[in-house]
Amino acid sequence: MHSGEPITIVHTDTGMCLTTRQFDDWRNVQAAFEDYETSLGPFAVDELLEYLQIEYPNSQPFGRGDVLRLASRSNAFIWAAIESPPEGDGLKLGTTDGDSLRLAIDGYQFPDAEDPEKRFSWYMVEGCATRDGRAWDFRSQALTCDVAPLICGWLFELANRGERNVGTESPRPPWLIEPNLQFPSVSWENGRALLTIDLDLEFLPPDVRQSRRGAGTPEVLRVRATADDLRRAAVDFAATIARFPVAPGPSRPVPG
Repeated sequence: MHSGEPITIVHTDTGMCLTTRQFDDWRNVQAAFEDYETSLGPFAVDELLEYLQIEYPNSQPFGRGDVLRLASRSNAFIWAAIESPPEGDGLKLGTTDGDSLRLAIDGYQFPDAEDPEKRFSWYMVEGCATRDGRAWDFRSQALTCDVAPLICGWLFELANRGERNVGTESPRPPWLIEPNLQFPSVSWENGRALLTIDLDLEFLPPDVRQSRRGAGTPEVLRVRATADDLRRAAVDFAATIARFPVAPGPSRPVPG
């Protein structure tokens, strides 16, 4: 018999959660989760392990080790992987039946420029987004070559700080010169980050893009992500950056 904190199962619109936070009844659970669907429990550790084996005989959303580690911590959360992330290469956050974003580096803006300073100045960024039942693609020179990797580092730092519950203030995102893509706010709720992502200008839906003049009225995405989701997004975005390396130059010293 395994001892530990009792565990509640929470099903939401965007994933399945196990938590050792204690609730008086299901109404308190509903109040704690904005996208609440239903909840079960709390379960003793062995009861939960048995339930998961019966309910998910072929592919369990949480392993035995996940459950035992969770049970050793109070007021903790773990989440099952999102089942419907955006398709394609690169950074992927959110779920396509809600708000989602995919970003990938697709080349240099000036691939044939003889001057290395110009050739390695801007990346072409392609991706797609969903919001309020709409889906659209975009492609534009939206990130400078020196800033794109900083997004990966920020995602890793965000994941690490959120996982360690280091205060309530999230690390500041990198400064992005173009308004096409901005990360204006991040908060943590029930073991997941809630990211606000602004898409503007060439990253707007095509019909909106044609009717608007200038920046300042972005499409606002709100996506939830666990620490693992953020790390995976960073790694996948870095993989697309690596396809288009930036040669060292006078203003770009060799890393390390």
